[in-house]
Amino acid sequence: MKLLVLKYGAEYIVAMGDTIDCVPLINHFAKDDMILLPVMYRNYNSIRQFWRNDQVQLHCLKSFPEYEELKKKYAHIDVLGVNDNTKHWELDMETVYKAAGLSYHNEKHTYLSQRAKEVEQLPVPTKPYALVPEGGSPGTFKIDRQFIDPALEILVPPQDAKMLSYARIIENAAEIHCHATSWPRLIDKLPTKGKLFLHHYSRPVPHVPPDKFTMLKDWTRLL
Repeated sequence: MKLLVLKYGAEYIVAMGDTIDCVPLINHFAKDDMILLPVMYRNYNSIRQFWRNDQVQLHCLKSFPEYEELKKKYAHIDVLGVNDNTKHWELDMETVYKAAGLSYHNEKHTYLSQRAKEVEQLPVPTKPYALVPEGGSPGTFKIDRQFIDPALEILVPPQDAKMLSYARIIENAAEIHCHATSWPRLIDKLPTKGKLFLHHYSRPVPHVPPDKFTMLKDWTRLL
């Protein structure tokens, strides 16, 4: 087993959204070695769904210094060293993939949609609905309901939702409304039929302009 070390500069990649974007990269290394992937406790249940136990093992971090301790215990694959010039929290994953000898934009990102077929799914509502995953880790970010079709029922996943169990709900939603969190990065890689809205005003990221949020699908951007 090898510890996978993913970084933007000195910043470890353990956030849910970044992990979702790195799934093809993680699978690349898991072809040759069993991978130990550190994750935050709050993300464990969702990330555990992404792989079978024999592909990627997860380790819940107590703190970031523990990552350094793990590096002393395990042989590790260090995709980016501490001296690279990537910016903290930059959403362009191309630098990380390039360091691993891959191209983010050339990956088809279809693995999660295939994996969702193996994961128990929640029942799809019988009436037309809008999926509104709001809150984020602090639980304070809200979507303005004026942008949602009033004829639709509103479904808000709980904070501890197992995200991949929502794949069928995501696929069949008439509308999906997200702010800058891990949900749009997952939804971008799953089948969808409805309209997609990204509410930048709800959770603005001052150092990352809206046009730097690279999405695979056609999202309506609300500033």
